[in-house]
Order: sequence, then structure tokens, then C-alpha cells
Amino acid sequence: MHVNEPLGVKPREMTQEEVWGDKEKGIKGMIVSSSFEPCIYFNDIVPYKSVTVVCWEHQIADVLYWLEYVHGGNSLDMSKRLTGENTGKVALRSNYQC
Repeated sequence: MHVNEPLGVKPREMTQEEVWGDKEKGIKGMIVSSSFEPCIYFNDIVPYKSVTVVCWEHQIADVLYWLEYVHGGNSLDMSKRLTGENTGKVALRSNYQC
């Protein structure tokens, strides 16, 4: 099976660990819910091998690159601009493409 490459340009400002986290290094990442967990942003249960990430609007291109790097190109399924205390942020749902 082949997974499509990320569609964007590799970020210079953000690392894969900042988005996905790294338990060994103690980096939490931006994932707020993953496989089979409830997601308060999309009011659903996250599908298998999928994640919901919350980031600032100016970080979308970099975050999307790292989501596609792991999940494959065109992995973005849903997005939602947040309001209230999260104004200026966006929730992104990425699905594994293989």
C-alpha cells in the first residue's frame, strides 16, 4: 500500500513532536482526542487511527503538514474555527489514509 506524501511544504517553525507529541521526551503535542475517545469539538467519537488536534489559526499549514506526514496526503477530514476562550484557534480532524 502507498500513502500519499504531504501536500504542503515542510515547516521550518514547527516539529513533528510539537504536533504529535513524544512520550519518551515528555512532549505532550497538540492532540486533544484520538481513536475511540469522545471529541468535544466535533461532538463525536474519534474513528480508529484518527486524531483531533487544536492549534492556533496561524499554525494550520505546519500542523496540516505533520498530520499528513503521518496519516498521508488529504488526511484532513473536518475543521472548525473555535470561539469563546479558544478564539483564534481551530480544531482539525485527521484520518489515517491507508
